[in-house]
Amino acid sequence: MTVVRWDRVPSEFHYLREAVEACGETRVTLYDPTVGRHVSFIETASDEQLDLIRSAKHQVERREDRLQIEEWCENPAQKRPSVLTAIWYVQGMLFLFDQLDGHQFEVFDDDFDDD
Repeated sequence: MTVVRWDRVPSEFHYLREAVEACGETRVTLYDPTVGRHVSFIETASDEQLDLIRSAKHQVERREDRLQIEEWCENPAQKRPSVLTAIWYVQGMLFLFDQLDGHQFEVFDDDFDDD
């Protein structure tokens, strides 16, 4: 069962569906006490998930859709909760593309003092 209502996503981006559904939540990094840090989805993805991410990334590049996807994510025609949920998951896939390219994002500031 998918969380994304694909009828809320522009049809020209439906080719991302298989990768998004296979990966699910990709934007939340969980703390792994065995390694002492937060671990990104890309580090724990299965070979099948990685193949789907790479395939979706290549489709976006071939179609030159990245900018259009980002524009839809930034300014959707409707701001219903189901649209915002779809955006969350689609943007998560874009972030995975960046991680495949070696762009790592600092999620936490090491100077943060929690007293």
